[in-house]
Amino acid sequence: MTPSIARTQLTADYSIPKIINGGWQLATGHALAHALDMKDAHNAFAELLDRGFDTFDCADIYTGVEAFYGQITVSYTHLTLPTT
Repeated sequence: MTPSIARTQLTADYSIPKIINGGWQLATGHALAHALDMKDAHNAFAELLDRGFDTFDCADIYTGVEAFYGQITVSYTHLTLPTT
């Protein structure tokens, strides 16, 4: 799928989407009435990545979210991640 979102150029070679997706809903203890289906969450974030949303917020209090982002990033080997 072709990315279809507006981006902001931060430097000559680095841009981010104008919308940054948060991850607090994925954090342990922040789910709504029941446990999250992580397969559904993975699929939702995969769709975000496919559409060009590649900037995600994961504050240090979002327990488990960094690990989730790591898992989905590993599954997207075609991504070019910044090195700085």
